Amino acid sequence: MEVNNLPRKYGSRILLILAIVALMAVSAMTIGAAPEAGAGDGIDGVAARMPAGSRSFVVLMKLDPAAVYDGSIEGLEATKAGQGEKFDAKTAAAEDYAAYSLAQQDAALTAAGVAKSAVTNRYTTALNGFSALMSAEQAEAVARQPGVAMVMKDGWRQPMT
Repeated sequence: MEVNNLPRKYGSRILLILAIVALMAVSAMTIGAAPEAGAGDGIDGVAARMPAGSRSFVVLMKLDPAAVYDGSIEGLEATKAGQGEKFDAKTAAAEDYAAYSLAQQDAALTAAGVAKSAVTNRYTTALNGFSALMSAEQAEAVARQPGVAMVMKDGWRQPMT
């Protein structure tokens, strides 16, 4: 069955699932990569500051990513591309929405008592969320925040076929 023949709500769910899988693959590759020279602390520096027992979690926010944002929030212009156009993350509207998304991510972290320094990656374009090194208790506290859709353990995943 083609995705185009599915009702619209299922098509967007399939896209979300594909985005999550892509995020987890990229996140897993990033965690194993050595930081570039001059890139700041990198993940090794963050990991060194975290308490024992911390691990990487991926947090997905309820807020739409910039690529599909429809302008439903007062004061924030729509960022999704029109029919036949490509999304441009460098527009003022996309940058404003990304800043808003990052502020929502920070609010969830702060409300859960997790330091922003625990964050290892931020996502605002194809999905809205972040990955962070946290304890299981911190991950549960983040998951209880109103703007958070899902928190999952990060891990290496490889296709089986």
